[in-house]
This record gives sequence, C-alpha cells and structure tokens, in this order.
Amino acid sequence: MFRGACAYRVHKPTPRPLGGALESPPRRGWLAVEMITDGRPTVDEIRDAVAEYFDAQTQNRIANTFFWNGRMVRLTDAAQRNFLFAVYSLDKTGESDRAPFIGLLEADTDAAAADELGDMVAAMWTHIKECRAAGIEAKNAVDYSQYEL
Repeated sequence: MFRGACAYRVHKPTPRPLGGALESPPRRGWLAVEMITDGRPTVDEIRDAVAEYFDAQTQNRIANTFFWNGRMVRLTDAAQRNFLFAVYSLDKTGESDRAPFIGLLEADTDAAAADELGDMVAAMWTHIKECRAAGIEAKNAVDYSQYEL
C-alpha cells in the first residue's frame, strides 16, 4: 500500500453583502489531499484524485455560496433546473408561478416577479460560471511535475 499526498494553494470565497456573485479575498493557504492506493500511483491517478477533490469543492461552492436579496439560496442541481425551467416557461408561455419563490422574490406583481426571477437567474448563472472558472483555475494551478518519474 502506498500513501501519497498532494499540496496546493487555495483561497476561500466570501459572499458580497448584496448577494449575487462571490469575491475572492487575498487570504491564501495550503491544503493537502491524501490518497491510499495499492501501489505507487501514476500521475494520472494523482491528477484524477485532485480533480475529484476540486470538482466536489466547486459543486459545494456553487450550491452553498449564492445569495439573493440578502438570503442564501441553495443551488442544488434540482434547484438550478427549477429556476431555469421557470424562466424558460415564462419566456415561452408568458406565465409565471410565483408560489415556489415566495420569500425569495420581493416582487408584488407577476410582471415584477418575472423581471426579478430573470435577474436572479442571470446572477445565478454568473455565480455558477465564476465558481466553475475558479475550480478549473485551481486544478490547472497544481504542479504535477514533482510526481513524474
């Protein structure tokens, strides 16, 4: 059994006060990922383990760090599909159902709710793109040369 570790720099996001996207503060630190294999791992196995870790962190960041109207909105895969479907339905049919969004949207009329929902989904999409870009950047920043034979 071989036990190996990878170390890399990371930074933690903090939410903006008004919600929407994230800011990355200048705080940085080191994290290590440990993996146990039956033999000496190849660079590809190490790369896969690190990618799996960063993908999980990216998904967690997407789901748990989006804020709208000062409230955290959990963006699970199902929630993302529901929001996108609501906007798609509104665009295609002109009808909106505000019931699923009570407490989230501050609009009083259907028209205002439709506008706010569109704004929220646009902010959500920006948040997702920024999180994914940060995850890709983190994966690309790992130096695998120390693991090559």
